[in-house]
Amino acid sequence: MRVNFCLHGYEVHESWRGFFTLPRMMELDRISSSIGNDFTPAADKVLRFSKMDLSNVKVVILGQDPYPQAGVATGRAFEVGDIKSWEDPVNNSLGNMIKLFHKNYMELDEVAGISVVRKDIANGNFPLLPPKKLFPHLEEQGVLFLNTALTCKVGESNSHREKWQSFADGLLRFIYRKNPQARWLLWGGNACEMGDFVPVANKLESHHPMLYTKKPGSFLGENHFAKCPEINWVK
Repeated sequence: MRVNFCLHGYEVHESWRGFFTLPRMMELDRISSSIGNDFTPAADKVLRFSKMDLSNVKVVILGQDPYPQAGVATGRAFEVGDIKSWEDPVNNSLGNMIKLFHKNYMELDEVAGISVVRKDIANGNFPLLPPKKLFPHLEEQGVLFLNTALTCKVGESNSHREKWQSFADGLLRFIYRKNPQARWLLWGGNACEMGDFVPVANKLESHHPMLYTKKPGSFLGENHFAKCPEINWVK
């Protein structure tokens, strides 16, 4: 089965077959026409989720929308596509994610600064996979990285939210119906709002990971990774 988006084809796993109906294909065509060519991620990454076997999903991580900088978004929420090493600068969201990975792996009482995290990576104390391998590793374990909007205009965060809202609502509800055992990590107001249909027992909520605060309700304060031991988050 192939789904077209901006003239690019997708090999869609059969577990999504019931989602990509004719009305849904027509909806994709309307979205594609409305956003034009100035968007990110690249067209062949927008529907990246559809390659994954939905029956193998254990954890759904839901964010807001792709990074707005050209060449950064990959189609996986929170992955940064233009870094080769953890020594490279990272944005707030990914930086806070790896700080929590580090805190849990090192069994620390507090979140360490990024310089400490990098030092522990360099000396082998914290064996975090390199950037190009980490997200594929987590995906292979059943972590599905999604955003509530699958594109945004280059340079303008949250610019396509309304265009994707109906599609995303149908997508998220389809995932829940087909895999009701999956756990949902909802990060940020948009994600919590879009995932309000998920039963409380199946979801964990926090503020967006771009924020540095450690207060209750914040990403760093809630530490969802420690509450999902079924996933090996580091290696």
